[in-house]
Amino acid sequence: MKSEVRSLILVGISAVIVIGLVIFLRSRGALSAKNPPEALGNTPGNLYNKGYMCEDPEGIVFFSNPYDSGRLYSMNRDMTDVRRLNTNSVYYINAYGKRIYYSLVTGDSDAGVGIALHFKGLYTSDRNGKNAISIVDENTFKTALVGNYLMAETYSAAEAQKLLKLKIDKSETIEMKDPRIDPCGVAPGAIYHPSTSDLSLYKLDVMTGEDSQMAPVKVWKPIYDGGSIYFLSPGDDYRIAALSTDGTSVPLTEEGSDCYNMLNGTIFYNVINADSPALMRRNQDGSTDMIYEGNCTDIQMTSTYTYFREYGTDVPVYVTPTTGPVNVQTFAAAQEAALKYIKEK
Repeated sequence: MKSEVRSLILVGISAVIVIGLVIFLRSRGALSAKNPPEALGNTPGNLYNKGYMCEDPEGIVFFSNPYDSGRLYSMNRDMTDVRRLNTNSVYYINAYGKRIYYSLVTGDSDAGVGIALHFKGLYTSDRNGKNAISIVDENTFKTALVGNYLMAETYSAAEAQKLLKLKIDKSETIEMKDPRIDPCGVAPGAIYHPSTSDLSLYKLDVMTGEDSQMAPVKVWKPIYDGGSIYFLSPGDDYRIAALSTDGTSVPLTEEGSDCYNMLNGTIFYNVINADSPALMRRNQDGSTDMIYEGNCTDIQMTSTYTYFREYGTDVPVYVTPTTGPVNVQTFAAAQEAALKYIKEK
């Protein structure tokens, strides 16, 4: 009898070991580092606005649904086939190839009441939201995918803020020398950012870690778009400007801005004006359109639509075509999908 019990125990232990080994091997396989060096997980403009949305190269938009406490959803770029991927509340979403990466937000589980911002952890999952794997088990904020690396701001009670360079297969973790570098200004193989000493334009080579000055002009939130660099100009009342070939600042807007986004030459920006704040759009031809009267924030751009909300609110979220005629509507598809999942619960 004792030998039978011993045999059963050994079988049970063996089964646990085998299961654990299978899980380990699957996770290692899922986290393979095979992205091309120029791969980007999101656009710099979206990341500067907390990365609530991300359009991947296949035209799928992954987003944090504010009508469902910021849970992870996906949809087609035309706002069809909206579906909840998992129950994690997320931001700073990055996606490339077969993986999604995001910083986790734990908040209220009731839809429409906003997100209580308590941050914990950096995760990756399959494109369908399944098989989530922890990459960083501490408070994670700004996160950007460049090539095979994640650049992530972290913070813990025991340690001050850090900027980590993490290989996506978890084989390498490097703490960057300057934790104040903003990782959101992504470009192929690099991050453009203001110097933490004088705001001059710097370029961080993600692969080598070399950080060098690109121009002495002062910048804020630089965006590399179409081969050129754009930014908010601290020396010119935060007007949106472009970097000229001689390294000087060329203003593009008459008004200053505190929040902007840019994609393929089209710029959405919130005008700093206490009396008449507004969301404006600067088109590729230099013309401008009024999008919305009010103080707007969290501007997220995809190739087809641009999303935003009023400052200080989570919902409603508004949407208008990224280019072409202005047609502001509420993001009804996200709200309807959220209500469906809430009723099912």
